Amino acid sequence: MKRPRYRDWFRLRRFLFARLHGNRAVRYGIHRLERIVASYYNSGGSILRDGEDWLIAALLRHYRGRGESPVVLDIGANVGFWSYRWLVREPAQRLHCFEPVPATYAALRDNLRGCAGVRCHPVGLSDRNEEVEFYMNPKAGLRGAAKAALGRVGGGAAPGADSGAASRYRHRGGDATRCRVRLVRGEEYLAEQGIGRVHVLKVDAEGMDYRVLAGLDARLREGAVDVVQVETGLFGPDSRPVQDYYRRWGERYEIGRLYPRGVHFAAWPPPEEARWDGNYVLASRRCADLVGELRRAGR
Repeated sequence: MKRPRYRDWFRLRRFLFARLHGNRAVRYGIHRLERIVASYYNSGGSILRDGEDWLIAALLRHYRGRGESPVVLDIGANVGFWSYRWLVREPAQRLHCFEPVPATYAALRDNLRGCAGVRCHPVGLSDRNEEVEFYMNPKAGLRGAAKAALGRVGGGAAPGADSGAASRYRHRGGDATRCRVRLVRGEEYLAEQGIGRVHVLKVDAEGMDYRVLAGLDARLREGAVDVVQVETGLFGPDSRPVQDYYRRWGERYEIGRLYPRGVHFAAWPPPEEARWDGNYVLASRRCADLVGELRRAGR
């Protein structure tokens, strides 16, 4: 099936607005379509709609079928919504959450308190050890506290959504306060903490995603991580285009863009996919059965 292109959606939107911009029903319909298209292209910021929640469910089914209890790393955990979506399905899940911003880390610990299998780490992973300044957008706040709770895990309230409030790089058009955070080289830190095999690695580091994976390069080149979900996009000087992920790890991993109901694995990123931000999945070629499951679902 031919995949729609983003520019086709923009043309349709311009056509409808030019002729029917005064019609409330049309404006509402366009707004709903925008949300659907944003979710399809993994740019809507909703874990529940853009494929991330689907991927969590698919991975849990896979490991349960093999009788395994996966070890999961949430790097850039924010207030814990992604981790919560694991825990709501598997309360005993072994999870390591990494969040370097003090205020966000406090909210993360509060949201996931009482979960025996969860360890929260007040550091960020990178390719070197250093202390850096992060920018916090006070207007973004910690939205997890403001959303309606989806339920409870352990003793903490379910976070409603991740905030996206802090980054190594200043967002355009907004006031920002600064805070100092600690970044550690991933390979060394995991060894210190006794974290061995990693089944699932999720990275959402606001522009530092490539550096996070570079700090775990030895494991990735050995295929010692089964699945990586990483947010790509050109935001800040440390970010890299998705083609660089293919060049560095494509020999060991099948790589594909995450869609709402599957992963579109490709030998090289199609131009219409590579030019947009979004989540990509790296699945180890050692796990041929898992790659097959995710690929069939993405068709």
